[in-house]
Amino acid sequence: MSNDDIIDASDENSNSDSDTSEEEAMQQSELDALKARADLLKVPYHPSIGADKLREKIQARMAEDEARAAAKAGNPVSPVSPVPPATAGTLPATPVQSSLTPPAVAVGAVPVQESGEAAAPETKETKRSRLRKEAMKLVRIRVTCMNPAKKEWEGETFTAGNSVTGTVTKYVPFNIDDGWHVPNIIYKMMRRRECQTFVNVRGPDGKSVKRGKMIREFAIEVLDPLSPQELHDLAQRQAMSKGQ
Repeated sequence: MSNDDIIDASDENSNSDSDTSEEEAMQQSELDALKARADLLKVPYHPSIGADKLREKIQARMAEDEARAAAKAGNPVSPVSPVPPATAGTLPATPVQSSLTPPAVAVGAVPVQESGEAAAPETKETKRSRLRKEAMKLVRIRVTCMNPAKKEWEGETFTAGNSVTGTVTKYVPFNIDDGWHVPNIIYKMMRRRECQTFVNVRGPDGKSVKRGKMIREFAIEVLDPLSPQELHDLAQRQAMSKGQ
């Protein structure tokens, strides 16, 4: 075997180890986000629990809460088949980081600036910094909660995260006319959230029964960023409100 063959084999092993490490990091990131969600819902779990099992426990707790709310309202509820993780919407199976990863570039391609000069290759630290800035970028939104079980809620605390940002927690009030600024990673997580609601359907015997279905939990309107003058006016209104 030549020296070139030995070097090629070493490179292949190195690339394989790198891919495995990235996959493990993504799985750990998802598990961390699930644990944060479980802590928020006060769902007990073993420290060594897997992502799939923890996701099932979270979905079960949410289903129990919604069924309890429906029962409290006096509405009979027929059994609902479990919702697959891909449609449950509580937490995505794919880590949030994947939505922030730039499009793949062909191997060997070198970024070129508008001036025609080749751009410097992006280092690992630079990439992490860029992804973090994108995830933490503030988005101004107006949120309406569509979950019947939360119709009395004035807002909710959301938690999301990945290996780049860590755990990010933000309280978001509902129905704020001026909107509310939230990190981009929280906004994207809220867009994916779904909840279970109940509709009247005719059963085999002709009687009306309640059946569950999944809907988007929040209606989110993205607002334009505030201008300097609008920021000044908003600050004045908030100051006057606190003074009262």
